Amino acid sequence: MSKPTVSGRLNGAYEFTHHELELVAEYIGIRLPDLLESALMGERFSQADPAADVIFEEDPVDDWAQPPRAGKRKTAW
Repeated sequence: MSKPTVSGRLNGAYEFTHHELELVAEYIGIRLPDLLESALMGERFSQADPAADVIFEEDPVDDWAQPPRAGKRKTAW
């Protein structure tokens, strides 16, 4: 297979044939269903919203902050 053909398959311009996928799976030493499942998993990860996994705290805790004071002292003068 020529380099432009391989490039076209890998960048999604052209689809792999069933026979080509069988050859790829055999070459890398896995079964074809595992190869296809791996491709589907990659699609799921690429379509996931990475911001959805980030948890933002409303008020971040500063471990080095001074504790709040109980109240103001009254002066005698």
